Formats: sequence, C-alpha cells, structure tokens
Amino acid sequence: MTVQTDSQILQKLESVQVMRAICMMCVLVAHALVAYVAGIGASHQIPQELSFFMLTFVRMGVGIIDIFFIGSGFIMVYLTRATYGQPGARLEFIIRRLTRIVPAFWFYMTCAILLSLWWPETTLFQDVTAERVVKSYGFIPYFWGDVHQAATHPYPILIPGWTLNYEMVFYALFALTLFCKDMRTGIIAFAIATLTLIVAHQFVPQDNAIAYFWTHPQMMKFLGGMLIGYAFDRGVFFNIPMKGVVAIITVTVLIQAALYSFLPPELSGVVWFNLLMTILACIVGICVVLTPFVQKKLPTWLIKIGDATYTIYLSQFIIMGLIVVGPNMYFDVPWWGTAILTLIGAVATVFWGLFSYPRVEVPVSQVLRRLLLRSKQRPA
Repeated sequence: MTVQTDSQILQKLESVQVMRAICMMCVLVAHALVAYVAGIGASHQIPQELSFFMLTFVRMGVGIIDIFFIGSGFIMVYLTRATYGQPGARLEFIIRRLTRIVPAFWFYMTCAILLSLWWPETTLFQDVTAERVVKSYGFIPYFWGDVHQAATHPYPILIPGWTLNYEMVFYALFALTLFCKDMRTGIIAFAIATLTLIVAHQFVPQDNAIAYFWTHPQMMKFLGGMLIGYAFDRGVFFNIPMKGVVAIITVTVLIQAALYSFLPPELSGVVWFNLLMTILACIVGICVVLTPFVQKKLPTWLIKIGDATYTIYLSQFIIMGLIVVGPNMYFDVPWWGTAILTLIGAVATVFWGLFSYPRVEVPVSQVLRRLLLRSKQRPA
C-alpha cells in the first residue's frame, strides 16, 4: 500500500507551499531575534530598547501565524474533499493528522526538555516540572509565570507548540464535521461550533487556561480557511493581474503587522479584533489560491522549504538554542558574535528542515500510517 504525504497531495498547489515557506521565513526571523536576546542575556545586560524592538517584531510575527491558521483550514478541506462524509473518512483523517503532527512534536519537545534541564537559567525554555511535561506532551494549555499569566496563548515547554494546541482543537472539531453528509453541511456545523465557543469565551475565567484557550476567537481563522477551501472546490476564481495580487498581499501583510505591533496585546482575545485579523488573513489566502497566482510555476527551492515548514518550525528553538545560546552560556561572546551565531543558527535551521523532512519525518509518518491503516485494507 502506498501512503501519500500531505505535500504529495498538495503538489498541484505550489502557491500554498510557497506561501508557507515565506511565512515560515518571517516567523524564523522573529524567533531568531528571541534567540539573539536569550543569547546575549546569558552573558550581558539586555538593553531595554532591544527588548522592546524584539517584542514588537515578535508580535508582528503573530500576524503571520494567522495566515498559517487560514492555510491549515484550507488544506484540511482540500485534503478531504474527495472523501467527505464517506465511511472511514473520520478515522483516516485522525490517523493522518496524528501521524503527521505527534511524532515530530514529541521528538522536539523531548529535545526542549533536555535543553531546559541542561540550561535552566536560559529564557529560551521554561523550567521543567512533571505537570508541565505531561501537559506539553498532551497538547493541554497552561499558564506559567507572572509574565504569561495574562498571555493570550499559554505556551508549552517547546514554545512554538502553542499553535499546535490550537491545531489539535481544530482537528477534533473538523473530525466531527466529517459525520456530515457533505462539505457544505460540515462547514456550517463547524461555523456553528466555532460561534458557540466564541460566545462561551466571553464568560470563562481568564485564569482557567484550558477553558480560555479552547474557546478562543482564534478558531474563526480556521473557519476562514475552510471557506476558502470550499470556494476553491466550487471553482471560484478572481482574474486579478499578478502585479495586483502581489500588491494586495504586501499591503495586507503590512497592515496586519502594524496592527499587531502597535495596538494593545490585550486585543488579541477580543472578538472584533480576531474577526478583523481573520478577514486580512483570508485576503492573503484568497490571493494565493483563487487568483492566477495558483497557476504560476514557482521556484522549486521555495516549494521544498514549504514542504519542510513543520520541521523548521519545531526545530528552530532547538537548533538556535544550541548555536546561539549555548556559546553564550560558557563564554563572553560580544554582541556582534552573537549576531553572527544567530544568522548561522537561522540558516542551519532551514537546512536541517530540508535534510530531515524527506529523510526522517516523511518515512516515520508513512510507516505509522501503514501500521494504523493496515486493518482497513484487509478484506472482510
């Protein structure tokens, strides 16, 4: 039995992989700044101006994460469009998602735990406790520390994993919609469930991490992606010139970045703000898959980075921790030396993703899928 990867199924949508690659590069730059500050903070006093600049840039990166959420909603609809509502579709969907997400996440989570135990004083990882370990592995949100007590996104030990906590909620709800007879009914059901959660969010206590997180208005961004996927399946197309598409994407992303950078962070939990961010991210998504952009032949190297996005995303703190923070823990590295190490760490992260994705992540996922789907292939 041949089990296709998500990237193989998406091979005709090169624009989606390129979008993921560009977004990943933006996120990597933001997290490289985090690693840089963590590095110099290990041996020097961090200037207040630098901390402010880093925080501002990282908040700009949250707008890029919105595009990832839109992309996830679109991809799930695209991957299941031929089997929606059919017997066995739910189980196959769950197996595909778990074998795609869990093995790599648990591996890099283990690496983060080991580094946190090795360098407990670094700001790149949390202090390790038994409760945090269990919740981090189990995709269960929790708050930690005074700084994060009022945070919109509770972070696991491997900090980028906060987005996967949202993804898992999305996958659970999406799997339930596969009980519906067709895609349209499923999307309507998902919309009703999302609206119900958002309404409930207004009444849950903010110090209850699980209730606050699982009812967060962020979920509407997945719904936006699903609607784009439905439009794509129905053949909706906007014949906008490529220059216009690029201009729209650029302006939209700049608006997102400005809003996230300069508006109070408390707005990230407000419904109208999330609705606005969803609309902006959907504009980007529409430009990527419902315009001539989707038909263009795009650079192969960007497509390969798009394929390896998940590996790059999970490994970035590990690799930059080793390359950037590690030397600063033992040596008095000057600021310019740490800057060079940060650049090396970012480049190494990309190359690690390109190397590891086809040689480790794909084979492991395929083996697990074969094992879990084998019983379905046997004749009755």
